[in-house]
Amino acid sequence: MMALSEQEVFGTISPILQEYSKRHRSITRVLGRNCARLQPLFAGLGLDFEK
Repeated sequence: MMALSEQEVFGTISPILQEYSKRHRSITRVLGRNCARLQPLFAGLGLDFEK
């Protein structure tokens, strides 16, 4: 099982967003698109994407 607390997620993603937002205006949109592309892979591995 892969699980992170909300605090762990924020601590991980916040510096990434701060760094990349300087170079990419729509970084959250880019990350969202890439995440959507990976959903079938997660399902194929038996991982629950929503958790």
